[in-house]
Amino acid sequence: MAKLGDVFTEKERTNWLKALLGLNITKVGLHNFVDIEIKMLQQSFVQPQLNSLCSSCVTANLLKCPTRGVCKPLNGICTMHDTPAKQTRGCPTKFCEKFRDEIVINHKFSNPSWKNTSAEEWTKNHWQIAKCFLPREGYANVNSIQNTDFNGVINVIINCKRFDGRFSFTVSSTNASQTCPLTEAREIGRAVRHNTKLTVTDDELKAYITTFIHILTDTKCLAQDVNAAEAVINLQKLQNDALILANDEFFSLLQDMQETITTAHTEQHQAISQHKDIALEEIKTFKEKLQNDINASIGTQKDSLKNELQAATDEGILKLTSETTGCIDQVKKATHDSTIAIELVVSNFNKGVALVSEEEINKLKTAACKNATEIVAVQDKLKSELETIASSGCDRISDAIDTGKMQIETATNASVEQVIYSRTQPENSNYISDCNELLRRLKKHYDALFSHLPICPLVQSRDKHILELFVPPMVKKIEVGCKAKRVKKYRNIFYTNDKPNRRIFIQGEPCVGKSTFATKIVYDWSKDPSETKPPKKRRIFQDLETLHEFKFFFIVTLRDSCDEREIVAMIKEQIIEVIYTEMEQDRIHVLIQKIIENELCCITVDGIDEWTDYKQKLVLRFLAGCPKQCTFVYTTRPWKMADPKIKDSAIDFLFKIYGVFSPSMLVENVLRSINFAWPKMKTNEFIDYVKQNSLKAFLPSPMFLAMLVCLWAEDKTVSGSKCLIYSTMIDTLFEKASGKISYFENFPIACFEITKYVQPNLEVIDALSKAAFYLLFKEGNEGSLVFNNRQLALYLSEEQKSFALTSGILTERKTASNTSRLTQCTFVHSDFQEFLAAIYIARNVNVIEDVIEEHMKTYCTYAVDVGNIFVFLCGLNIAAAHRLSCLLNDYYRMTWEAHELQEVIVSGYKEAGANNVSVNDIHLKLTSFDFDVRNKLNCEYLQNLLLANKSQVENFKSTFQSVQNTVLQEIMSCSSHCLKHLAICLSSNGLDLSSCCELITLSFIRNIPVIPTLSKTLTGFQKLKNLKFTSLTLRAEFHPPNSITTVEFDDVTVSATLLQRLVYTLSTFTHSVKLLLTWVHVKYHAGTLDQGFVSNIAHLDLQLTGNLSPGLLSAISGIHIKTLTLSSFEPTILLLQTLKMWTSLEHLSVRNMYSGGVLQNGISSAWLESFLIILSLRPNHILFEVNGINIQSCENVHPELLTSNVFNVFVKCKGDSAGLYDTLRSRNIITLIIENVQHPIHLNQTLQSLRYLIRLEIVQSFSNYNIDLLPPPSIRKIVLSQVKCPQEWLRRLLVKLSSFGHLVRCTIDYGLKRLFQEGDKNTKMRILGQDESVESSDMCNISLLCKNDYPPLSKVLLGANIHSLSMLSFIQNEWMVQTLSAVSSVKKLYLLFSKYHSDIQLPGSLSDVVIIYRSMSARELWQLVSRLSEKNHEMLCKIIIIHTEDTLEQYKNPNQSEQVRVIAFGYLCTNNSLESYIRDLNDEDEKIFCRNALRYIWVGVNASKVIELELEFR
Repeated sequence: MAKLGDVFTEKERTNWLKALLGLNITKVGLHNFVDIEIKMLQQSFVQPQLNSLCSSCVTANLLKCPTRGVCKPLNGICTMHDTPAKQTRGCPTKFCEKFRDEIVINHKFSNPSWKNTSAEEWTKNHWQIAKCFLPREGYANVNSIQNTDFNGVINVIINCKRFDGRFSFTVSSTNASQTCPLTEAREIGRAVRHNTKLTVTDDELKAYITTFIHILTDTKCLAQDVNAAEAVINLQKLQNDALILANDEFFSLLQDMQETITTAHTEQHQAISQHKDIALEEIKTFKEKLQNDINASIGTQKDSLKNELQAATDEGILKLTSETTGCIDQVKKATHDSTIAIELVVSNFNKGVALVSEEEINKLKTAACKNATEIVAVQDKLKSELETIASSGCDRISDAIDTGKMQIETATNASVEQVIYSRTQPENSNYISDCNELLRRLKKHYDALFSHLPICPLVQSRDKHILELFVPPMVKKIEVGCKAKRVKKYRNIFYTNDKPNRRIFIQGEPCVGKSTFATKIVYDWSKDPSETKPPKKRRIFQDLETLHEFKFFFIVTLRDSCDEREIVAMIKEQIIEVIYTEMEQDRIHVLIQKIIENELCCITVDGIDEWTDYKQKLVLRFLAGCPKQCTFVYTTRPWKMADPKIKDSAIDFLFKIYGVFSPSMLVENVLRSINFAWPKMKTNEFIDYVKQNSLKAFLPSPMFLAMLVCLWAEDKTVSGSKCLIYSTMIDTLFEKASGKISYFENFPIACFEITKYVQPNLEVIDALSKAAFYLLFKEGNEGSLVFNNRQLALYLSEEQKSFALTSGILTERKTASNTSRLTQCTFVHSDFQEFLAAIYIARNVNVIEDVIEEHMKTYCTYAVDVGNIFVFLCGLNIAAAHRLSCLLNDYYRMTWEAHELQEVIVSGYKEAGANNVSVNDIHLKLTSFDFDVRNKLNCEYLQNLLLANKSQVENFKSTFQSVQNTVLQEIMSCSSHCLKHLAICLSSNGLDLSSCCELITLSFIRNIPVIPTLSKTLTGFQKLKNLKFTSLTLRAEFHPPNSITTVEFDDVTVSATLLQRLVYTLSTFTHSVKLLLTWVHVKYHAGTLDQGFVSNIAHLDLQLTGNLSPGLLSAISGIHIKTLTLSSFEPTILLLQTLKMWTSLEHLSVRNMYSGGVLQNGISSAWLESFLIILSLRPNHILFEVNGINIQSCENVHPELLTSNVFNVFVKCKGDSAGLYDTLRSRNIITLIIENVQHPIHLNQTLQSLRYLIRLEIVQSFSNYNIDLLPPPSIRKIVLSQVKCPQEWLRRLLVKLSSFGHLVRCTIDYGLKRLFQEGDKNTKMRILGQDESVESSDMCNISLLCKNDYPPLSKVLLGANIHSLSMLSFIQNEWMVQTLSAVSSVKKLYLLFSKYHSDIQLPGSLSDVVIIYRSMSARELWQLVSRLSEKNHEMLCKIIIIHTEDTLEQYKNPNQSEQVRVIAFGYLCTNNSLESYIRDLNDEDEKIFCRNALRYIWVGVNASKVIELELEFR
């Protein structure tokens, strides 16, 4: 140990040493605070752009040339941009440019120190960002806060805006006001470091330390910082001479001191030199004549210098202005001349002064010192004037240089970017020119195709420019759990936090303008902003610059490409074949593929609901393999979004169109297009007409509204019935094809009674309606909206077809083909086809059961959307509508959400009323009712439907007091036999629930009945499984029935005692129970349960969401939980302490957490480490499931985690990140499960550090198969579940695993057949090194289990020698036969066949074989035994037959071979269950194989009828 007083004998020098040490202590105290803030600043830049990270741009690429303070010309070349790789260019992903802009924004003076930082390391090293806030000189090689000095750290705090809100005082860059301790500290650092005498007084030292402590104890943030608190203690000890340093610390201090003194020594020499100059000046003072001469000389020299510098400056500017191309050289010359002039004057001056002898200096030294102050003042004045003149000249020269360079840069910038851009593109030298030509043709094509809109959808030939008709739609963003938010800009659709959205879905009901909006987007992209100047009143969706950020825009209409499954093929068919000749099409087809892979482009896919996969397998086949930089926009009707094959994970952002933003504007535009002379008052007249005739419902729909306006303009008025509107429109269309007029009398379809042209052409209506119906319900699973002449000819004659085409109700177009000309027909709009189909149903009611029901049975949830047809049918034939409602209710109530089916039925009810159907005659079936706040407008209709179905209500939900208690009581009494789900909001306690004995789900919202009555009632609900309380206060205890499986509290206030007693009640049940506590408020804590009771609770699955208050955690701390899920929570130390008490926990799942008040998708690395430490202390095994997507790297790993034994923790991560793998690195975990591997390199690095890892499971995806999976040598089991890996990749993995020298069990999980085939086709293999060989076949230490059908397995195992092989087939067996013929050697074989195969060839190396057959006759059994007996080696064989039709006696072999010895024969399980049989097996491979077979095909099998035959072949 050493003391500071031992260094110097003088106290003031010891004080200086203390001040120097105080700087270091303060800097260390700020380390953690500053470092974390810079990390968070880095994360705030990186997080919104995770999918567009870039590390290829250097700093020079991001700075324009010239940049003041950075770019300096040297021999005509900028020192910053001195190589081709350092030229200014755009970032390929725009990430670095946005990062640069964020740094500028966060710099207090918007002038970062670009020389210090390396842009390529911004995402890797957060201190490279901090270096932007350091002083410009002396910090280029600093890479962390540890090797940044005190001055640098303080400057980071002062210059970075992020720290402005982190102190209680105002962070200021100057000390003029003396209010900023940081500025004072910076000045202290400079004073200490540049102290030439190395002395500090006691008062100065006290002031220094006071300033340091003031900063470190600031109440805003640092007061809670552990490092800062420790630094304060050390500063206080330092001030009181109580600080004792270790030898290594003291040595480091002395080193720092030595460097400081060396610097001070250099400065002292400079000061001595200055004193010498002062002395020389003093000599001139004693000689008045000489002094006068010197003064005169100084004045002359000053004027001369000013004139020369001014002349040189003017000359440089003149030359720069007149000769731009040679500006740089001219400026250099002017600057050089100025420099020479300055040097000449100074040299002459020094020569004159140097004439004085050294002897005279010594004689007059004393006198010189007396007048030093006066001479210094004169010198400072001269220096200041010279600096002012020089600075002014330099600024003018610098400005002229900048102007000239900017002119040069402007002229060459496009060329440079073109060259750099071309280098990053594919090797095709014509790529850029081809792209430019495609761009030109695309925009011309879009302008011709989308620049005009029809005035009326019925008359396509009458059109106007899109800008004259189009009115922006009302678009809202749909998010789960959030209110729909209005969208007014393209950027809100295509971007989120300046990051392009990848998969965008735009849904909307029929005729709300989805397709028109899609084409308007493409049209806007094709036009320059200068070409489109919208009126001031139209400000919505006018940010065309957003669209222009996409290099290419493609649009395909799915109804026109029903035979295609790939997007590129659709683009080729609909665009390339139109704008290119046949000879060019193949080349451009390849170009399109390259563009989609390399360019930022957008593909609009219009009408998902109008497209059908002809293979009847997929819904969105074209979503697979989409490039990350490609944005897809899909338009569809809402019913299609309910398709279970459209996963939530495939929908990045969902928007909904509600119709036009301003119906009055559209009316005005249409009227002006019909007759420009019409005054604006016509618009108001039409709006009044709409109100008088109850047509408001049609105002949002641009199609309906335009048709209504056109009909009104022709004096053809209609009422509020959809049927009446469509019948009127059909009548108008028929008028074009036939002038015959006739009226209906007593026609069953009332809406046709006012028509004039339909009755003479009723046969055409009949034919069209039949065609519309059968083309929908007979042509595939989702019907046909586009059909050919052959299909149409089945229903329409040529004359009828011609009539339909002439009228415009049918459209026909030719499509180009390489071999023929094809014809496609469609109805003018899908709504017309659905209206005509409804007419056919209304006149042929039996098709509901004969055709529609069969269609729905066959295609289940993928059936035609019959909702719109049902609405039309309600206005055409209410009796038929009732029959169809029964069908809809029975088939769709389990696949649709209740409110979707309800909306369809309510819409039909309204349509029936609009067609004058009596309320007493409307009998539509509906068994699920949802009286939500959103449905208040439909409350009256719902109440009528509820009363009409009061004896068959199955589901009832009301979130507000929508139904009187008396009515609700009647409903529950009448439907007591079928009411299963009930959610009610009560205003009184007079409701009796006791009759609802069939209830499965019961929810109380905002209020509940009297508790004693409720408890008594609940005990009678023996089928009740789910009980929920929402937004209420629970004041008394209740007892759920024994059948309960889920109890949920959502926004409930409850006492700790009541909650504990509920838990105790649940503990008495013998089955597992889920307790869901979402934002539960525990009022107080009143003790804990008796531990004897608590120990019995072993089946509870607990889910905690939201507020984890101390009261809540205390109330549940003593219970034994089996499964715990934490979601949307704020982590606390109390939570970790409570977690320690749940000793029986088997599964912990952490979904997302709040950090800084913001909900994060995942948890932080620090809390992940904390959970791992807590879980590692448990005696039992536990599965820890965590969302690993947004976990950031943590440099300072908790030391306890490095030494803790986490062998008992099985880690499962949904998603991954580099930070996740960094956190798991070198941990003692034995099981790791990763879903969706996106960072394979980081995964491999972490795997190599997991020395004790035994089990590894990869689920769903592995992002890059050019990278092999590298498990550690300790691995014993690996599972690939639904992973799209190629054959060669899997083969190399198996060979690698076998090389570890011990048995490794590898499982290929089910569902891989299609995925593997696609991977083989589309994945590029990496080139193997010399030490690797795909031909290697050594898998002798591999036990492989393959589930489901996987044909490529034969190629993976070709020529391999493998320890054991298990194959389970549930559909086909051929791939298993192929695999057996490919394997050269296998010791143990386990097979599950669906049926017997006579051509099975077993390898000759077998020693043990187990074969399970789903079904097998006695004859087939002994045929197999006979074939196996032909083997010339010893082998044990077990054959198990699941389903048998023959008796056990029939399976006995009549011809016993001498080479075969029967070891056992009989029923598999006589006394025990199948599970017991498997548990008693000795061979581990056989046990695993049979357990998987039991899981998939033995469920429900009568174990006593399963036959087992065990044989020995000699």
